[in-house]
Amino acid sequence: MPDLIDVLRTLPHDVTPGPAGADVVAADVARGHRALSRRRRRRIACSSAVLAVAASVAVGTGQLTRPGDSSAPAARGSSAAPQASRVQLVAYTGAQPVGFKVRTVPEGWHVVSSDRSAFVVAPPGTDTSPSKQNPDGGKAVSLEGRIAVMLQGMSRLPSHSPVTKVDVNGEQGRLGFADGGNAKTRSKWLIFPDGAGHKVLVQVPASLGLTDDQIVRFARGITVTSDAQTTGG
Repeated sequence: MPDLIDVLRTLPHDVTPGPAGADVVAADVARGHRALSRRRRRRIACSSAVLAVAASVAVGTGQLTRPGDSSAPAARGSSAAPQASRVQLVAYTGAQPVGFKVRTVPEGWHVVSSDRSAFVVAPPGTDTSPSKQNPDGGKAVSLEGRIAVMLQGMSRLPSHSPVTKVDVNGEQGRLGFADGGNAKTRSKWLIFPDGAGHKVLVQVPASLGLTDDQIVRFARGITVTSDAQTTGG
């Protein structure tokens, strides 16, 4: 029993000369056993505390790094959430509309309507078929989720909508949200004079994510031709 021997060596001894009696030896052994028990209890207690701390750290680490946990930290070199793709305006190289000429369109979008009353472009992968038949035999084109350019006509920004005043080729334009629709279907309207007596209306779906600066830049590239007419006549 190495532990007991070590303990006995550390116990104070009676330095009184003479052989130790049996009762003295028995008392020393008893004290040694008690000291050894205390030492073992301390070791067990320390080991348990270390194990508890390690288990706590392991559990905490598991909670922080569990796959799919929204609170898990992002891996080094990656962002916490994927960045949404931004729509970029690029030069328009297609056939110019009859009523409105444009210099830019969102990259990848295509023209779905180009006549004297409107210029409409739609995002890739969308249905471009006419939505219904007009009474005069023409085809009606949906504007939902699309950018449209037309003359203002009777369209007005709602009085309760906050309006941002912007500069469009030296003329003051008004930018705000139109009435109706929800977060996915509502539109931003930019109404501005073109300097030649026309009031132009640009409709942009809010879900597209174009910034106000991009909408203004798009509007600055619009030219109203002499063939343009207000929708409906």
